[in-house]
Amino acid sequence: MAVVSFPTTVVIERPVVEVFQYMCDVTRMAEWIPFAKGVRLLNGADPGEVSVDGFGRGARILINYGFGPIPFALVSSRVVEFVPGRSLSLRADMVEGGATYTLRHAPEGTVLSALHETWGFGFGEWIRPWGHELATRSLWSIKQRVELSDPGEPEPLVFFSYRRAEMEYSGGRIFSILQQEFGPGRVFRDIDSIPGGARFAERIGTVIGGCPVTLAVIGAGWLDEIQRREEEKAEDWVRAELAGALDSDATVIPVLVGAELPAASELPSDLAPLTECNAIAIRPDPDFDGDVERLILSVRRALKGRLV
Repeated sequence: MAVVSFPTTVVIERPVVEVFQYMCDVTRMAEWIPFAKGVRLLNGADPGEVSVDGFGRGARILINYGFGPIPFALVSSRVVEFVPGRSLSLRADMVEGGATYTLRHAPEGTVLSALHETWGFGFGEWIRPWGHELATRSLWSIKQRVELSDPGEPEPLVFFSYRRAEMEYSGGRIFSILQQEFGPGRVFRDIDSIPGGARFAERIGTVIGGCPVTLAVIGAGWLDEIQRREEEKAEDWVRAELAGALDSDATVIPVLVGAELPAASELPSDLAPLTECNAIAIRPDPDFDGDVERLILSVRRALKGRLV
């Protein structure tokens, strides 16, 4: 049995995360698999579960080529390389062959490389030109679809809760770094993320319910403002945001900028669970960069592979 490989590469003028999400969308795989008319997962697998962790061992893919559906047994799907901010390689092995897709960050967008392999079963060089053509066609289909599509509004994954005073200290700097790390639209901040005319309370509630991570930025005057508004029975959006996050399944990370984490006795009852969350202190330079790196690592762990 001969292993025949077909390496191909294209440059796509879109971020890695957009290319990866498109490739993992089972409902759209027929757009770039040559001759395919439709693709779906068998074994009751949920297309929404396809992520950086792959499809999972034992899944089966049904590809309809027009002349009839052909089931392909996916022996395994796994990440073989993942360097945050640099590259991601996903390997998929089937009974008939396999492929490794590597997405690398580049100034112009994404360098997408694929190494398709088929078990030649004696056909060897006879199928090589045909295989190269199909492999190249699939990558160019991905390039054209992703570049011509409207990426739409990305799903927010990190909710950035703050008061204006914290932004004057170092909150704004932290937010900018998080945006660069996770991509536009992934980190939600009300001043940037809520369009004019939108209902503030409704939009905040929707995002809080959908974000797996909430960052509670706590500065020197944060506790005083919480207590003052509670005493005056004044509206407090920061309290409402954090109470909603603490009441959900989200990971809440207190981010301390020139402050300490308050005691539970100092907080309203709906914010008391905040004191049980592991906090990260962000100190001024020269410690700032190292502290923010720790914060980024904690967020990535909480997201559990939902980002490239």
